[in-house]
Amino acid sequence: YNLLLLPLLGAINLTMLTHQLIALRKTDAGLPMDERFATMLRVVFRPSMFAAITTAIGLGSLAVSGVSQVRDFGISGMIGIGVIFAWNFGPGLSFLRLGCRAWPSGIRLASNDLRQQQIDSLFHRLGQAAMAKRWPALVATTTLLLPALFAAGHLNLDIRAVRFLSPESPTRKMAEMMDARMGGINIVQLDFDTGKPNGINQLEFLRKMQSVQDFAEGKVRFSSTYSYASLMAMMNGIWTGDESGELSLPSNPLTLNLFVLALKATNYPFLQALCDETNQKAHLVLRTTDLPSGEFVSLLKSVEQFAKDTMPEGVTVSAKAGLHTILQADREIVAAQLGSLVITITAMLAAMTVLWHSLKLAAVSLGISLVPLAVLAVLAASFEVPLNSVTVMVAALVLGISIDDAVHLVTHWVQLKKQGVEPAKALVESLEAKGPAILCTSLILIGFSVSLLWISFPPVQDFGWLSAAAYTAALAAVLFALPSLLAPRR
Repeated sequence: YNLLLLPLLGAINLTMLTHQLIALRKTDAGLPMDERFATMLRVVFRPSMFAAITTAIGLGSLAVSGVSQVRDFGISGMIGIGVIFAWNFGPGLSFLRLGCRAWPSGIRLASNDLRQQQIDSLFHRLGQAAMAKRWPALVATTTLLLPALFAAGHLNLDIRAVRFLSPESPTRKMAEMMDARMGGINIVQLDFDTGKPNGINQLEFLRKMQSVQDFAEGKVRFSSTYSYASLMAMMNGIWTGDESGELSLPSNPLTLNLFVLALKATNYPFLQALCDETNQKAHLVLRTTDLPSGEFVSLLKSVEQFAKDTMPEGVTVSAKAGLHTILQADREIVAAQLGSLVITITAMLAAMTVLWHSLKLAAVSLGISLVPLAVLAVLAASFEVPLNSVTVMVAALVLGISIDDAVHLVTHWVQLKKQGVEPAKALVESLEAKGPAILCTSLILIGFSVSLLWISFPPVQDFGWLSAAAYTAALAAVLFALPSLLAPRR
């Protein structure tokens, strides 16, 4: 699960390195290497530090989650951000310097053509276009929120085991055939532990267990149920010659003991599925067709709770680990990620407000960073993409990248304004300084996401195309919508 951190941490690491290299290329090639590095650090260090702090706080907010996988994801991500920042502005600078000495042409740019290249650059024109489209960008951004809010309430939270397999997979085809013809693929075993050998061969215990099975059969969603108690009831029907089809346990303990001896003598092969060798534990096997995970887990919990309330004192009831535990864990991860979204956004807003000393600036930057999440919600709801532990991570990764890019751009803009540069000019220069790195890392991430479409695991395929679309939306939001809203009013 934590492997999903790699695209996020890799992109942030690449972003920092790209910002460093681009800043180096824009220094005067005639200056000594020490001065060029010092100039680069003055441009890059503060935005990178602010971006690292904001992203680390956002990931750290996941540490309050009650789900261990999500908590570990947040803590690991926060540590990873710290290591990346310490490396890139510590030992990494030495390796960068060695690389520059080995390939000096990589950071050499003719100083006499530098200004002309800036004027004619793509990002200069982009900045001018963004400032001219302030109101269209604002209207488009706010209009997107309405369908996004509607889509958020219609996300597909139905997690099913077969959907983790490719439609062409032989395993999935077999599972669907079993579901259609053999009573279903969801099989759960409830264990009844009496705590003593031969404890299950007591009439009181068997009657209570039979009542639990009757309760389960009353739930129409169970296609079949099997238990040690029903086996004894079937043997009693054969013994008494009852042809009514109604199962009833023997009323005499001697008859029950006779059945037990007969089972042990014949070594009944199905017996191992219904009890252990010492007759201390009995099992109730429940089977359903393919159901939504929420309904399946809720159904099982109702039977388990009834069993705990019904069984005699000293008998413990537990559901053996199986498919339901995997589905439940997946549901908990999804719920924890969605539940922590508000905490993460609040933490990021507070961090940016403190760093920039401006709530308005923090709110604008965060609002723009939520645009890819809005696009993500609309796409996921429109195509009914199942929201599982894999696909739900797209939101966390895209939000982290979007915030990181926005902080780099805005912090550089704030720095230039403090140096006395006019806001409009500072905005264009910030795009020229930060735009290439943002574009480079975004294209690499989009390419990586598209490559996931060739993986046969459906959740990863969904992760791939959703993240590619969201990264594209984040790129447009940061490089166009954000400058439009930051531009001074005319």
